[in-house]
Amino acid sequence: MTISTREPPAPAFEAGAVGLPWYRRAWHQGAGYLLPNLIFLALPATFVHGEVSTARYVGLLAVLALLGGLLVGTSVVAHWGERGRWVWIGLIMGSLGLLAYFGDNLSLMAYFTPYVTVAAAMLIPWRAARTVMLGVSTIG
Repeated sequence: MTISTREPPAPAFEAGAVGLPWYRRAWHQGAGYLLPNLIFLALPATFVHGEVSTARYVGLLAVLALLGGLLVGTSVVAHWGERGRWVWIGLIMGSLGLLAYFGDNLSLMAYFTPYVTVAAAMLIPWRAARTVMLGVSTIG
């Protein structure tokens, strides 16, 4: 795998983890710090249970699983090019929009904005990351 030297590396990028299997690369690039945050994904499922239809609740559970996978996957994609890392952050932001839709509550989207800020801090250079963090925290 060739790492581009023209693009700024992700702050979480660990050069020694490039040749490792995905699960070891994830661990080396910060998955251990991200895994405890998955416990917070259970909160919307308990708050919304019984308040929305079964179909929306199943959709909510699917979006929560997607969001958890994207959060932990942030540590796996640190070696990608800058465009791919931006797309990854966009996917996390999109999943927050889906979370608000299926959970029938806009506050659910705001509750998980720290997931976007953590991904931005791990994947994109600080000058751009701080703009994303400020924007998401203000709007979210």
